[in-house]
Amino acid sequence: MNIKNKVDETASEEISEMNAGKKEKNKKTGKSINIKIKISTIFILAITVIVIIATVIKLKQEPKKEIVSEASLQKILNVGRLSTFETTYYGVAKVDNNKGKIQYYVSYEATITAGFDFDQLTISVNQDNKSIVITIPKVDIDYNNDINVNPESFEYLFVNDKANDETVSAEATKACNQDIRYELDANHTIVNLAEKNSKRVVEALVKPFLEQLDEEFTLEIKMEGEQ
Repeated sequence: MNIKNKVDETASEEISEMNAGKKEKNKKTGKSINIKIKISTIFILAITVIVIIATVIKLKQEPKKEIVSEASLQKILNVGRLSTFETTYYGVAKVDNNKGKIQYYVSYEATITAGFDFDQLTISVNQDNKSIVITIPKVDIDYNNDINVNPESFEYLFVNDKANDETVSAEATKACNQDIRYELDANHTIVNLAEKNSKRVVEALVKPFLEQLDEEFTLEIKMEGEQ
């Protein structure tokens, strides 16, 4: 074998080794690219799933828009009994014995409230005309719960000093309550003022609700018996 052939064989072997190295390198590079593509695909899918889940949660959390209806208005007006007027009353009661003779006089202070029960409201909603009519029931005074006589305010003027015993406070409280009832039956000023306030209170509760949902609705509030 001559030198030239020897050189050619050596060069050929080196070229073969180089080509083999390139092929191996290309295989590794290909695997690396495939891995990167798979990782990117998985990452994109994960992000997509997260976005979908977040959107679903947001939709579930967002409250559905309410519509103006009798039911929705009853919900915001469901506050039980509402006292629409309160005043402090000053009076003087007379206490007699069982024979009708005056034993003493007692001056007193009492708190009186007047109102109505919200479950007696009448609500009418006309979706076509976008109008609401709320009718308030007659305002009344619950004698058992709306009158609070303050015993600490009692000042006595005794006609019979013997009436000043351990029962005087309880006896005076009973007499004061009776005196207030008599005055309220004869004078309707407190009830009339409470009725005027009732309209203002109901309007204050309903107006913000309408402004938030549908400002086109008109609101009429009237007392029972009004035309």
